[in-house]
Amino acid sequence: MTETDVSEYVKRLNSATETGDYDEALSIAEEGLKRYPRDGSLLIGKGNALQGLGRLEEAAGFFKQGSERLPHDAISLSNLAGVLYEMKRYDEALDACNEAIRRDSDYVNAYIHRGNVYCETGRYAEALSSYEAAERLSSDDDLILFNKATALTMLERFSQASECYERLLKKFPDNAEYLSALGVLRERESDFDGAAEIYLKLLEKEPSSATRICLAGCLYGMRVAGNEERALELLDEWLDRFPEDEIARHTLETFQDREVKRASAAYVCELFDTFADSFDEVLDGLSYKAPELIADALRNAVLPTGSFENALDLGCGTGLCGKCLNAKNAVRHLTGIDLSSGMLEKARSRGCYDVLERSDILEYLPQHLSEYDLIVSSDVFTYLGDLSAVFKGMYGSLKSGGYGIFTVTENIKDGDGYILGASGRFAHGEKYIVRNLDENGLFTKAVTRVDLRYEMGEPVRGMLVICRKT
Repeated sequence: MTETDVSEYVKRLNSATETGDYDEALSIAEEGLKRYPRDGSLLIGKGNALQGLGRLEEAAGFFKQGSERLPHDAISLSNLAGVLYEMKRYDEALDACNEAIRRDSDYVNAYIHRGNVYCETGRYAEALSSYEAAERLSSDDDLILFNKATALTMLERFSQASECYERLLKKFPDNAEYLSALGVLRERESDFDGAAEIYLKLLEKEPSSATRICLAGCLYGMRVAGNEERALELLDEWLDRFPEDEIARHTLETFQDREVKRASAAYVCELFDTFADSFDEVLDGLSYKAPELIADALRNAVLPTGSFENALDLGCGTGLCGKCLNAKNAVRHLTGIDLSSGMLEKARSRGCYDVLERSDILEYLPQHLSEYDLIVSSDVFTYLGDLSAVFKGMYGSLKSGGYGIFTVTENIKDGDGYILGASGRFAHGEKYIVRNLDENGLFTKAVTRVDLRYEMGEPVRGMLVICRKT
């Protein structure tokens, strides 16, 4: 066989990789390496196939071998950087990018990978510089322009970012990724009207839950800014196109002057399934305190020492409350329930619950009578207006002498009732809470004013309530 046989293997290997047939690509690479075990191109090709199959650690090993066999090659190191980036090994990825650029200062992918690493680690100015270097080498590359726009957005250079997105949308007016990014940019500019129009257009292309939730958020932003009439026009347009949309219908309820007893289970489930992955990060940005307040209240006002035998976390979400209770060694056995399977998966990963179950609160409580010493609920009642059935269920599920600790947003307009706010969440008055607890056999031990989180830069006033079954 002649030397041209190696290039034939490489040609077949690259063809299979480009079509996404990574199993075939791997088979070709392994066949070629049996004959030419030290060939750098085949080693890199095998790395590409392994990366496509998600076998990242193995892929990194073959890219390193290829780099050693081809000491002047930038491709192997750039590909290595991409794999290390996927594995979140950012320092190593950055080293690989810089070495690739040292080997070949005109290799554009190395600059792109370096920009991605900088973006992921919050070094947005350096990311922008790297993307601009890539752009000088490949001025018509849409990916580079999109990444550059992302960095500009994070640097709050909104006008320049907008120009980039508009250039992309001029070429690809229906591209969902570009539309979504421009919508997010408009939101960051507080141009909620412009963002809502983009999201409405995007719904025609890609009616995802995330887009619909963002649209609802924009309408809320418009109402806070005093532009309620325009917000209602856009909502009408949304409902005309998607009359069965649970998120749109719940948003409509916030505009209507009528009693709404609760957000629909379908709405709540979709909302939290959509944001399960980013939920904790979002709450960190809002200075969310409710789980810590509940755990502190338990230790300071209810049980200074020892622990509850059996506790229930209503609407446990990603497990933030369970984490705080465990940190205080406050419970021996903890059950969490939630409507969202996505949130339950996150809670399960924390390892602080003995039992996790997907269930509606109002269905679960009547099935577990006199079972719990403690029931906690952190900001869950913001999606329930009428709490009488919840309190009745809590009374039934608590053992005699058992405690309930929960937070609610305070209805500062009417202490005797509850309201559905423009945000789509309920707020409750103190007199309403105390009266309904009493009517359902629960004695109110304490009501404390607290700041639960921040919205639009302002603290959200709430109440931390401690009650007991007597």
